[in-house]
Amino acid sequence: MTEEERLEFEKQDAADGLNRRDFLKVMGGSFAALAAGCARPPVDKIIPYSEQAEGAVPGLARWYASTCGGCAAACGTLVKSRDGRPIKMEGNPDHPLSRGGLCARGQATILDLYDSERLKAPLVGGVPADWPALDAVVRKGLADARRRGKKIRLLSQTVPSPSFDAAAAVFCAHYGAERVVYDSVGAAAILEAHRRTHGRAVLPHYRFEAARAIVSFDADFLGTWISPVEFTKSWAGKRKPDDGFEGMSWHAQFEARLSTTGAAADLRMRMRPSEELATVVALGRLLAKRLSWSGPMPAAGKTSVPADVLRQTADSLAAAHGAALAISGSSDPAVQTAVNWLNEMLGAYGRTVDVSLPSFQRRGEAGALERLIAEMERGEVGALLVVDANPAYDHPRAAAFAAGAKKVAMLASLSQRRDETAVLAHAVAAAPHTLESWGDAEPAAGVYSLIQPLIEPMFASRPALESLLAWGERPATAHDFVREQWREKIYPRHKGGKSFDAFWDEALQRGAVTTEPAKLPKAVFRSSALSGLSAERPAAPADAFELAAYASLALFDGRQANNPWLQELPDPITKVTWGNVALFSPADAKRLGLEDGRMVRLSSGSSSVDLPACVQPGQADGVVAAALGYGRTAAGPIAANEPTRKMLPIEHDNPGGADVYPLARRPWLTVAVLSGTSALAKTQTFDSETVPFTGVTRPIVLETSLQDYYKLPTTSAIKDEPDGMWPRHEYPGLK
Repeated sequence: MTEEERLEFEKQDAADGLNRRDFLKVMGGSFAALAAGCARPPVDKIIPYSEQAEGAVPGLARWYASTCGGCAAACGTLVKSRDGRPIKMEGNPDHPLSRGGLCARGQATILDLYDSERLKAPLVGGVPADWPALDAVVRKGLADARRRGKKIRLLSQTVPSPSFDAAAAVFCAHYGAERVVYDSVGAAAILEAHRRTHGRAVLPHYRFEAARAIVSFDADFLGTWISPVEFTKSWAGKRKPDDGFEGMSWHAQFEARLSTTGAAADLRMRMRPSEELATVVALGRLLAKRLSWSGPMPAAGKTSVPADVLRQTADSLAAAHGAALAISGSSDPAVQTAVNWLNEMLGAYGRTVDVSLPSFQRRGEAGALERLIAEMERGEVGALLVVDANPAYDHPRAAAFAAGAKKVAMLASLSQRRDETAVLAHAVAAAPHTLESWGDAEPAAGVYSLIQPLIEPMFASRPALESLLAWGERPATAHDFVREQWREKIYPRHKGGKSFDAFWDEALQRGAVTTEPAKLPKAVFRSSALSGLSAERPAAPADAFELAAYASLALFDGRQANNPWLQELPDPITKVTWGNVALFSPADAKRLGLEDGRMVRLSSGSSSVDLPACVQPGQADGVVAAALGYGRTAAGPIAANEPTRKMLPIEHDNPGGADVYPLARRPWLTVAVLSGTSALAKTQTFDSETVPFTGVTRPIVLETSLQDYYKLPTTSAIKDEPDGMWPRHEYPGLK
């Protein structure tokens, strides 16, 4: 090579930003690594992407196992990462509960990672600060509360993490604090009912895969109830007619609004919420006769469900004795107590309802937050730490919590964003996204999964677990603390015969492990809990409506309200996006003169909410249904519906929807029809077989039972009907 050629090569190297000699060194090292055998990339430490991990190829995606942090169901996930950036979430097929499934909110958590509304740094007094400054404020507030004899409380929603529980225990022991757990959409009534009937406040692990007959009372277990991904997998496994119809489960749904679960049921009946206890008791009395129940029974009430429907349901459940399941989504412990009675008569305990190996996905205590609010109002709480919760928004008594917070000398919020509760806090400890930190989960007894970071924290955040340990004077990194907990508490129950390092690596690779859990002692049903239980309810006031407030598939309780993917996700039943609506039955809409988009005011006492109406077939008469999670005041521009508000010049806009939490526990509502309208963002503007604007009905979708369908000839299952939406047109000859 001449000197001129060498200089030309070096000039080209400088233009490409690459030194050819260094390139050959890197390639030589890569070939040496290949010759030595393949080794997976490091998993214990995160390194900047500018320092390429050995074996990394630009543009080539890698998958890592982790756990979804979207809700307390803690489903297993596989996270796709390309060039050091997580870009996609999928279900982990190796997870024993979710089994490869992941809901829409879980899929959308990847977008929460890149949300610009996340906190960039900790806040003290509402302004950015560094971590030493925040720690000093929190420690001083805790010390002052202890010195003055004031109560210290640690408040959170359910966090199904054994390591977080251990860190919370370290903090509480150091300060003599008490932990308070509530759930915005919880199962406290189920826990309370089992305390009454079994002497143990537990949430059973429901096994739909073992049920041949299911009755659900307003529990949307395919949509949002407790662990919908797990339940959908279990339920769907018994709905395949491959081995004949005898192996298929039978499912009855009694509910106030048409839900995703109700739309898939074999038998569905409309039922007002106030009728639920009477309906459960009426069904229980029929089962008592068929199954020779000799214990006490609750007093009967009035239900509009036809007697023949209840008899059919009772017959199907009794025929599946030992493989039947009854569930309810009610927040009334009396209803849940009656449902426990059904399961006891049906022989469900120990088969389809497991209280010995319970679920930990909902642990909120009945009345826990109300008791805390009372303590705050009396000025007894000197320091309050709120971890990954937003009670100033997602609780029916949010206003009372906000008022009580003003009497707390030191309120600290450990949160990813400056939400309605963080706005009230003296200090806000910025928390990372689950894809930026270490953690773990135990959604059900004996089922453990790991949370591993896929990216360095993009902002100056710190895991809540590390903050609690630091303030409890036992500082440790989240990685080291989680690994220590697994070594001491989980690994000894593992029977694989491996070293801990091998056990840990396998858990990281697979994402979840199962161990032999410590079974709780057998609990016996206490029939005395039924004594004094009555289904009689006071009559509704004239022209009053009942509110069915529900968690939507998109926003659940509102924690992801600033996520545009979820805001524009159509409700599977109403097809409405970008906001919530007030759902009315066709009969009620006709009586009130309502059409889609007409604004209505729902009122009870001093609380009122304005929402656009939406007419929904399948809704129970006398019921207004509305989704929770909307009407956020401190979530971001997407939650406030600013994009849609700018696009739609409408007469009466309802940006971001409305907050219906203040009405969630009101027994009766009044409905006033307003003059304004609000355009509904619907992806489907018709939901019947009637051709729009013509009144003509055409049979687009034909209906038959599965048994009758299989009896018809396979070549022409349904005869004398057009092949599609329009009559066939013949085209003879060449064209």
